[in-house]
Amino acid sequence: MKKSLLSIFVFLLTSNLFSQVLIDQTKTPAQLTVQDLIGNGVTVTNITFNGSAANANVLRNQIALFTNGENSTVGIDRGVVLTTGNSLVAQIGTGFTNPPFAQQGGASSNSTTAVVGDADLSLLVTDDVRNAAVLEFDFVATSAFVEFRYVFASEEYPEYTPCESSDPVNDVFGFFISGPGISGPYSNNATNIALIPGTTLPISINNINQCSAFNSFYVDNAAFIDPNTGLVNPNTVQYDGMTTILTARANVQCGETYHIKIAIANVFDNGFDSAVFLQANSFSIPTVDLGPDRSFCGTATCFDLQATFDQNLPVGFNPSYNWYLNGVLQTTTTVPTLNICQSGEWRVDVFTPGCAAVVATDSVQINFISAVPFNPIGPISGNAGECNPVFNLLSYQAALVAPQDPANFTFVYYDENFDVITDPANFSPISNTIVGIDISVGTCSSFDIVEFIVDCDPVSCSLNLTSATETTNQTICLGETITDITYTFGGDATNVTVVDLPAGVTTTIASGILTISGTPSTTGSFTYTVSSVGCSPELTLQGTITIANAPTFTNLSAVTPICEGEDAVFTLVGSVGATVEYTINGGAIQTETLNAAGEVIITIPAVTANTTIEVSEIAIGSCIVALNETATVVVNPIPAVPTIDVTAPTCVLAGFATITNYDATLTYTFTPAGPTITAAGLIENMVVGTSYTVTAENTTCTSADSAAFSNAAQLVTPDIPTITITAPTCLAAGFATITNYVAGMTYDFTPVGPTVDGTGLISGMTFGTSYEVAANNGS
Repeated sequence: MKKSLLSIFVFLLTSNLFSQVLIDQTKTPAQLTVQDLIGNGVTVTNITFNGSAANANVLRNQIALFTNGENSTVGIDRGVVLTTGNSLVAQIGTGFTNPPFAQQGGASSNSTTAVVGDADLSLLVTDDVRNAAVLEFDFVATSAFVEFRYVFASEEYPEYTPCESSDPVNDVFGFFISGPGISGPYSNNATNIALIPGTTLPISINNINQCSAFNSFYVDNAAFIDPNTGLVNPNTVQYDGMTTILTARANVQCGETYHIKIAIANVFDNGFDSAVFLQANSFSIPTVDLGPDRSFCGTATCFDLQATFDQNLPVGFNPSYNWYLNGVLQTTTTVPTLNICQSGEWRVDVFTPGCAAVVATDSVQINFISAVPFNPIGPISGNAGECNPVFNLLSYQAALVAPQDPANFTFVYYDENFDVITDPANFSPISNTIVGIDISVGTCSSFDIVEFIVDCDPVSCSLNLTSATETTNQTICLGETITDITYTFGGDATNVTVVDLPAGVTTTIASGILTISGTPSTTGSFTYTVSSVGCSPELTLQGTITIANAPTFTNLSAVTPICEGEDAVFTLVGSVGATVEYTINGGAIQTETLNAAGEVIITIPAVTANTTIEVSEIAIGSCIVALNETATVVVNPIPAVPTIDVTAPTCVLAGFATITNYDATLTYTFTPAGPTITAAGLIENMVVGTSYTVTAENTTCTSADSAAFSNAAQLVTPDIPTITITAPTCLAAGFATITNYVAGMTYDFTPVGPTVDGTGLISGMTFGTSYEVAANNGS
């Protein structure tokens, strides 16, 4: 209970897909005690609830049956739940005003029959006890101890524990037992056995929580919002915290009467609920188990038979064991093991010192055999005239191993091919055969065969396909008509039936002939069955009609024109997954499948001539649509590389260039731009000294670059030599000088003979001879 209630609750829905605890309020407290809480060897009397036997015999919503808890945080599959409020609070639902509630941080629903105060619970706390639920009964001990398993849960967790609150709440509960040999501080000298394991501390919210020294016994069910994801965790029970599964145990005296009181209550106020889940049938005395029936063969002549208790026995519990063979006492031991060497039903009765009654008992069948029996049976015949009799091979097991119990043996059945018969209960041969049977136990086995007779008297019936075999496996396009399928029937077959034909396909029967025909109106694959009427067994034949939507072919395109040596690329578009057939330039038929986008790209590398694809059909399965679609890639030649002839400059003209293989149908492109070309191939508008390349192109293709070329400027003409003649004197002959002499020039004389020195003085002239001289710069 909380001393101040939250005014706002966060309501979160949880999925019913998880294994949530379910609450059933249709049993009275007395019925729940006898039918669901009490287990083996315990008889109860004087059942009361909240103080009276009358309350124990009417429905009370504080006590109920719970189920489906094994896969929840409770961990107990079924049992009885006691709560401080309405027990439906435990079950997660979708409601917000009445239980079962949606998952929330705190839940409570007051019971209209709750009790205020309890003397024993009040000794465990300091505040007032409210909303108590108290179940009490007497029992006679038939063992040295009794025990039951339980889980305590509360909505007070985790906020109102000492971990998170300076004013914690400590809802209270206890299991009080009183009787001979027990001395405690509670009513009738009772003691509280709801204790933390290994301690004398009572189970409570203050003692077991997320931060206590005993937090290993705490289960957090509060964080139903995952802090990382913000998602609702799969809570399976409403309470925000609980203990692990605990065991309450009390030592008792055999044959004496004891009183048990199971009580739970709120403390201080009637706020958030608490509950205790009691495991079904766990309030019990010890139970013992000898294990399954067993058989031993061959050299095994003795065996250690072990009695195992289903509970952990307390210190000081030293029972005795009476061992019986076929109901006759053989020996008594103080240990749970007996070496036995005889076949029969062995039983152990467990006694507690001081108890006349048997505490626990169990029996087991043990067989020692020298060899596995195999009694000869058969031959076994089917019914007269039956062609497919069904034999239940399992029904012969008792006869095969009599007088032994067939349950002690393993049987494996083999057909005449020595294959294991996987369904021996429905073995149906069509002719006489044998069955091999391997019977084994332990390391021993026997093998033999049994003959089965099939007394078949075939009925005179006929059912035959008369149309072509392929008509029974047709695939067509939607809208097409199937090829007629015909059958004949006769003999004892008075008629035939046909099932599972596609819509639009019908049957006609006339003069022993069945005809299946029509135009299907739906797509799909239909396996039909034709069955005779009047035969035993009836004859059946089957066939399949598959109808597909007709595939469509949308487009065939090509990248054209292209240049010789480039790849020819075609694109085919149509129904996704369809297969197309095509040829290239009339060659062999090829196929391609349209991809998830409904297309396929076909690339033909390095073509040198016009290339044509012709698509002849498109198909999905056997649904075929004929086509006549063509596309051609035009392949243009690549122009020849322009050939350039460069004429050197002269003293009269600058140099020039000509395209010697000029073609007026082509376009010529210069790099760098600027030059033009005449109809004769002469290149004009070149910049003297600039290097050019040129390409030739038609409408599609361009040649490679020509060799680089350039024009030189017109050569420079030297000046005409200027001659100065100096007249002779009395002292020297006359001489001539080139007054505009240029060093590096070559001066050519006509007639030859004279030369010129570095000053322009002409020497080597013949007197009286007339000369001409020309200046030559080498070009």
